[in-house]
Amino acid sequence: YLLHDCVDPFNDKVIRSTKSALFSLALLQGSEQEFLAFCKTHTLHLYQADLQGVPLGNSPIQKPLALILGAEAQGTSPFIKKIAHPLTIPMQKAAESLNDAVAGGILMFNLSSLCPNSTTI
Repeated sequence: YLLHDCVDPFNDKVIRSTKSALFSLALLQGSEQEFLAFCKTHTLHLYQADLQGVPLGNSPIQKPLALILGAEAQGTSPFIKKIAHPLTIPMQKAAESLNDAVAGGILMFNLSSLCPNSTTI
Protein backbone atom coordinates (compact mmCIF):
# COMPACT_ATOMS: atom_id res chain seq x y z
CA TYR A 1 0.00 0.00 0.00
CA LEU A 2 1.59 3.25 -1.10
CA LEU A 3 0.76 6.45 0.73
CA HIS A 4 0.39 9.59 -1.35
CA ASP A 5 3.71 11.10 -0.27
CA CYS A 6 5.91 8.10 -1.14
CA VAL A 7 8.15 7.62 -4.14
CA ASP A 8 6.50 6.98 -7.50
CA PRO A 9 6.68 3.18 -7.93
CA PHE A 10 7.17 3.67 -11.67
CA ASN A 11 10.12 6.00 -11.25
CA ASP A 12 12.95 4.74 -13.48
CA LYS A 13 15.23 4.14 -10.47
CA VAL A 14 12.55 2.03 -8.77
CA ILE A 15 11.95 -0.02 -11.91
CA ARG A 16 15.68 -0.65 -12.34
CA SER A 17 16.30 -1.46 -8.68
CA THR A 18 13.44 -3.98 -8.56
CA LYS A 19 14.50 -5.56 -11.86
CA SER A 20 10.89 -4.88 -12.93
CA ALA A 21 9.53 -7.20 -10.19
CA LEU A 22 7.17 -4.41 -9.15
CA PHE A 23 5.08 -5.18 -12.24
CA SER A 24 4.09 -8.48 -10.64
CA LEU A 25 2.86 -6.81 -7.44
CA ALA A 26 -0.65 -5.68 -6.63
CA LEU A 27 -0.19 -2.04 -5.66
CA LEU A 28 -2.73 0.07 -3.80
CA GLN A 29 -2.36 3.77 -3.17
CA GLY A 30 -4.24 6.21 -0.98
CA SER A 31 -4.22 8.51 2.02
CA GLU A 32 -3.28 7.53 5.55
CA GLN A 33 -6.98 7.42 6.47
CA GLU A 34 -7.73 5.13 3.51
CA PHE A 35 -4.81 2.92 4.53
CA LEU A 36 -6.14 2.71 8.09
CA ALA A 37 -9.61 1.79 6.77
CA PHE A 38 -8.02 -0.92 4.59
CA CYS A 39 -6.14 -2.32 7.60
CA LYS A 40 -9.29 -2.33 9.74
CA THR A 41 -11.25 -4.08 6.98
CA HIS A 42 -8.60 -6.81 6.87
CA THR A 43 -8.05 -6.79 10.69
CA LEU A 44 -4.33 -6.18 10.23
CA HIS A 45 -2.05 -5.60 13.22
CA LEU A 46 0.26 -2.72 12.35
CA TYR A 47 4.03 -2.74 12.87
CA GLN A 48 6.49 -0.10 11.75
CA ALA A 49 10.24 -0.12 11.26
CA ASP A 50 11.66 2.35 13.79
CA LEU A 51 15.17 2.80 15.20
CA GLN A 52 13.62 3.45 18.63
CA GLY A 53 11.32 0.42 18.43
CA VAL A 54 11.17 -2.81 20.40
CA PRO A 55 13.86 -5.23 19.20
CA LEU A 56 12.48 -7.85 16.85
CA GLY A 57 12.07 -11.04 18.86
CA ASN A 58 11.28 -9.14 22.08
CA SER A 59 7.78 -8.23 21.00
CA PRO A 60 4.82 -10.57 20.55
CA ILE A 61 3.78 -10.48 16.91
CA GLN A 62 0.14 -10.91 16.01
CA LYS A 63 -1.14 -11.82 12.59
CA PRO A 64 -2.44 -10.93 10.18
CA LEU A 65 -0.06 -8.01 10.04
CA ALA A 66 1.15 -5.12 7.96
CA LEU A 67 4.75 -3.92 8.08
CA ILE A 68 5.12 -0.20 7.43
CA LEU A 69 8.39 1.27 6.17
CA GLY A 70 9.03 5.00 6.15
CA ALA A 71 11.46 7.23 4.34
CA GLU A 72 15.08 6.53 5.25
CA ALA A 73 15.75 10.06 6.51
CA GLN A 74 12.46 10.80 8.29
CA GLY A 75 10.99 7.40 9.14
CA THR A 76 7.23 7.00 9.26
CA SER A 77 4.79 9.88 9.60
CA PRO A 78 3.47 11.09 12.97
CA PHE A 79 0.11 9.49 12.07
CA ILE A 80 1.72 6.07 11.49
CA LYS A 81 3.81 6.43 14.67
CA LYS A 82 0.54 6.76 16.63
CA ILE A 83 -1.16 3.69 15.16
CA ALA A 84 1.64 1.16 14.58
CA HIS A 85 3.79 -0.85 17.00
CA PRO A 86 7.47 0.11 16.50
CA LEU A 87 9.97 -2.67 15.75
CA THR A 88 13.72 -2.42 15.37
CA ILE A 89 16.43 -4.78 14.23
CA PRO A 90 19.03 -5.49 16.92
CA MET A 91 22.39 -4.24 15.62
CA GLN A 92 25.94 -3.81 16.81
CA LYS A 93 26.51 -0.49 18.57
CA ALA A 94 28.81 0.73 15.78
CA ALA A 95 26.00 0.54 13.19
CA GLU A 96 23.85 3.65 13.06
CA SER A 97 21.03 2.46 10.80
CA LEU A 98 20.20 0.40 7.73
CA ASN A 99 19.03 1.28 4.26
CA ASP A 100 15.20 1.10 4.09
CA ALA A 101 15.17 -1.77 1.59
CA VAL A 102 17.67 -3.80 3.64
CA ALA A 103 15.78 -3.18 6.89
CA GLY A 104 12.49 -4.06 5.19
CA GLY A 105 13.93 -7.29 3.81
CA ILE A 106 15.32 -8.34 7.19
CA LEU A 107 12.05 -7.52 8.97
CA MET A 108 9.91 -9.28 6.35
CA PHE A 109 12.09 -12.40 6.48
CA ASN A 110 12.00 -12.52 10.28
CA LEU A 111 8.29 -11.73 10.52
CA SER A 112 7.48 -14.46 7.99
CA SER A 113 9.37 -16.99 10.12
CA LEU A 114 7.59 -15.76 13.26
CA CYS A 115 4.24 -16.06 11.49
CA PRO A 116 4.40 -19.29 9.47
CA ASN A 117 1.58 -20.06 7.06
CA SER A 118 0.98 -16.33 6.50
CA THR A 119 -0.90 -15.14 3.50
CA THR A 120 -0.57 -11.95 1.54
CA ILE A 121 -3.56 -9.73 0.92
